Amino acid sequence: MIDGARELFALDPNVAHLNHGSFGSVAIPVRQERIRLLDEYDANPLRFVTGDLWDRVAGNRSAAAEFLGADPELCALVINATFGVALALNSLRLQPGDEIVITDHSYHAVTLAVEDQIKRFGAKVVVTPVDLGAGAAETVAAITDAVTERTKLVIVDEISSATAQRHPIAELSERLRAWVCHCWWMRHTAPGCCRAR
Repeated sequence: MIDGARELFALDPNVAHLNHGSFGSVAIPVRQERIRLLDEYDANPLRFVTGDLWDRVAGNRSAAAEFLGADPELCALVINATFGVALALNSLRLQPGDEIVITDHSYHAVTLAVEDQIKRFGAKVVVTPVDLGAGAAETVAAITDAVTERTKLVIVDEISSATAQRHPIAELSERLRAWVCHCWWMRHTAPGCCRAR
């Protein structure tokens, strides 16, 4: 444990809380800000909602996007990861035979959301095994080897909820982005040749 980490949270000192992924406690400064915002809302709900709320949301979205190195116009704030994945999945136009690639480290709620799409549209889920403790190159290869021209989406948790294994998202994104560009080119010159490898 990191020295002083327990003091960052308002957890019962007699409890060893390990599940911050599903039902986490927020850090005390975040908790204090949440209480301050709740007090502000309760003092004047109409002003809170009709005032500068949307500007505040846009500012927070921009700050989060900058932190992540993303385009703010392509980002949205969602209540949790499960909701965000469900939103993304429901924006797809899946057809029978389309594929969604996940790993065997996938967060259970995400797996359930993918399985729902599979049942609704006749698509296929491809579960890629990634060895516990696999290096970046092995992980990228395991995932990209499962990608085909039928793949519509690849979902990989950067830090697995089940195993706490960190996956090389930057390297994987770069490889998949290069594959998408290659695949587009090949579809226009030699259909049927698209492979992630």
